[in-house]
Amino acid sequence: MLQESRDQLIKIAEKTALKHNLTIYDALERVVNDRANFELLLAAMGNHYKGHPPTRQTLRNWIVKRKDHPAYITPSKRPKTYLKQQLETGKTVTQLAEELGVTRQTIYNRLNRKER
Repeated sequence: MLQESRDQLIKIAEKTALKHNLTIYDALERVVNDRANFELLLAAMGNHYKGHPPTRQTLRNWIVKRKDHPAYITPSKRPKTYLKQQLETGKTVTQLAEELGVTRQTIYNRLNRKER
């Protein structure tokens, strides 16, 4: 239950980031401040609840532990490893581009880009 609540919060933050073209970290501020998410925030805290819901810094730390990309990167600028993982799970380039809010050409460019 605890991990499910955290995963739900991460998904909400990612959708908010995509919708408003924000970084995940900035989207977390909206998620934390939205009173509709209060019960979910409390459930995600589990035994760590100390009279207040988690801060966006706490949520950011959860994301960094669960994903292999930092929370301050916008979804459209995620590293090549993230794109490769998504393609290996069976997503097409078109689906991935729609999810991230970029063109297919951007996905191809990022996949073919040399690491600096």
